[in-house]
Amino acid sequence: MHSLAHGDLVGALDHNALVVLVVLPAAVIVWALWVRRAWVGGSSATDSTLLSAGATPQPEAGERNRRLVFAAAVLVVAFTVARNIDTVQWFSWLGSSAS
Repeated sequence: MHSLAHGDLVGALDHNALVVLVVLPAAVIVWALWVRRAWVGGSSATDSTLLSAGATPQPEAGERNRRLVFAAAVLVVAFTVARNIDTVQWFSWLGSSAS
């Protein structure tokens, strides 16, 4: 985060690509959706239009959140394991070159 806060995008990518490429954009998207919902109020117009048109109902919010948390946990674990495998040449770019 120090590198990113000081405008060193390459250094931030070197230290933790997952945060720079996935976590921060996801946080910005979630924040933007929250601001939109707070500004407009209630659920989005798309949700009510789909439900009134007889579309297939989506999973409950709790179930959807559990799936997202599980997927995020799997992604973080897979990334952590992959970036720490030094013997596989293909994964070497994921690890930090800093000591």
